[in-house]
Amino acid sequence: MDLGLKFKLDDLTEDNLRFAQQMGVTHIVLHSPRLVKNGALDYHMLLETREFIASFGLQWTAIENLATEHWGDVVEGAARRDDGIENVCRTLENMGKVGIPILGYYFSLAGGGHWRSYDSSGGRGGAGIKSFDYEKVKEAPPSRHAP
Repeated sequence: MDLGLKFKLDDLTEDNLRFAQQMGVTHIVLHSPRLVKNGALDYHMLLETREFIASFGLQWTAIENLATEHWGDVVEGAARRDDGIENVCRTLENMGKVGIPILGYYFSLAGGGHWRSYDSSGGRGGAGIKSFDYEKVKEAPPSRHAP
């Protein structure tokens, strides 16, 4: 089993990567990195980021979620859908060239937050639970690349 840690790109700092080393982490997951050039995750930016992570003896093993610019038009069937598909394909090709083997994706028409709520009072061990309550979302506007 490998021990991994997830970062947002802004949190991928020398201090945080040193801390990951100290904890025994071996693998890094980046959440929705905006390393975009011409619509796709750029090979050179991916390579530079991978080398930065590797300089701490860590392996960049996965990207969790692409920015909505990559897939919003795809899931909504919008006019630029084919461009979005091409950008996702180029992103996957660039990930392969750099050696990032995993893409965890979240293709949802509902976006990231309108359709659920978080209740910190419930859940096993007081961990909180995610839930759906129609009354909280029935007036929400339709998603258009919701954050």
